[in-house]
Amino acid sequence: MSKRPTGYEFTKGFGGVVRYVCQKALTVTASLVGKALPQGRARRAIKRVYDKCITLVRPKIAYSKTWYDEVYHPAICAGQDFHEYVKTWQEYVRRIDEVLVALDLPGEKITNWLEVACMQGKTAYAILQRYPHVHMYMFDFSETAVDWLRKNFPTNYKWTLWRGDIRNIRNGDATYDGYFDVITCIDVTEHLPGEIYIDGIGEMYRVLKPGGCLILMQGNTHQPEHIHILSEEELVRDFCARGFDYIKTLPHRHHLFTKGANE
Repeated sequence: MSKRPTGYEFTKGFGGVVRYVCQKALTVTASLVGKALPQGRARRAIKRVYDKCITLVRPKIAYSKTWYDEVYHPAICAGQDFHEYVKTWQEYVRRIDEVLVALDLPGEKITNWLEVACMQGKTAYAILQRYPHVHMYMFDFSETAVDWLRKNFPTNYKWTLWRGDIRNIRNGDATYDGYFDVITCIDVTEHLPGEIYIDGIGEMYRVLKPGGCLILMQGNTHQPEHIHILSEEELVRDFCARGFDYIKTLPHRHHLFTKGANE
């Protein structure tokens, strides 16, 4: 099984060792200082300094389909049985369910749901536990992820899966203009280079039904593949600048947007 590259494994040699040691030292120092400070402005200031410093010492990947196909996804799902894999998701499924409860969607009115960059189907699976009647549409640009999911995702749900591109959301001749009642884009945007990120926002807007909703959350942990972490304010602003209407922030930093009913 390929090993997910982080820390020293990602950049070998003397430079890699230096980065690894600095990364660990920063993490320990920030943790100790943060715990010693009271909640509030001082602790947030330490967190900002840590974030800036860790970005300097932790390497970033060069974004490519090859890296996700040959390194990232095999490290996560190679040799995994879906039902065994699901057992490791319980905390994630619980968090997604809390988001859905706060969202309070009229389930009977939801037919078509799009999961952007579905990876191993974790979010789709969590959603289908609450809305088992919806037709779940899923795509990912990694053939490794899509092949594994096609073989392993439960067949007792309605789902359509394809290898696709966030810059051009279509499946064969299906262009999905204004088609989806709900779109989830969770732990995706931080992986994308700037231009692809912007194009992806436009495509999600195109395929969302007028009056439909988008649930957005970016991962903000410092990983080599997280090449585009924004502040929550920047993230919301970028989506609003491209047509989405912000409604509110849901639990666990999930943001809810809609598309005007007349658009």
